[in-house]
Amino acid sequence: MPAPLAEDGPRVRSVDIGNIPPSFWKAMIAGAVGEMRSGGALELVAEEDPIDVWHLLEAMLPGRFTWSYAENGPARWRVRVGLRCGY
Repeated sequence: MPAPLAEDGPRVRSVDIGNIPPSFWKAMIAGAVGEMRSGGALELVAEEDPIDVWHLLEAMLPGRFTWSYAENGPARWRVRVGLRCGY
């Protein structure tokens, strides 16, 4: 079972999806995004570019989220996903 999301500051959750099968991280991310409030953020940590997560979020929340790379590999990737204000 995946580890629970860790709080990283008051409005940012961090989750390491590096060793989690996609079937688990899809549900984790969908749940975490569903709990986010307007202006909130989620930090994803992975061993490779988590672009598949971008595609998942684009299908779930078209145009309603932000995506910015904080670390671009090659050994580790960190992406901050935010929920745009007003959503």
